Amino acid sequence: MLQLIKQLLGSLLLVCLNISVLGQGGTVFRGKVVDIETLMPLQYATVVIEGSSIGVATNSEGDFMLNIPETYSSKLIKVSYVGYNPVYIEAKGVENTSQSIYLEALNIVLGDVIIKAKKSTAEKIISKAIWSIPDNYET
Repeated sequence: MLQLIKQLLGSLLLVCLNISVLGQGGTVFRGKVVDIETLMPLQYATVVIEGSSIGVATNSEGDFMLNIPETYSSKLIKVSYVGYNPVYIEAKGVENTSQSIYLEALNIVLGDVIIKAKKSTAEKIISKAIWSIPDNYET
């Protein structure tokens, strides 16, 4: 239920942002964001105009519609998704077009993690527990 409320509020926010941009003229950029290997749509990827607060998120099918005001026609559009390399597109090249945008998964190799435990004997553990009784219980 909480997830549904978050999705509805997020969608409402995006609609409000789009409405504020509609009256400013410019172009409409429509598209679909997909994984380059699986060709599966990427839900809720972000599509923003660099250096501005204008942007949208893709829907559950990976589709989006971004209204680009004329004042931002020389900017780059950044398409990003967590765990993927972002893609940059020139705003002036997307005038009233619809295109598929393919994102490539970001492969990060992490180093080894070594976890070491302190060596404690049973006698030390019991002694510590006994000494901690006054701290843990009212006496």
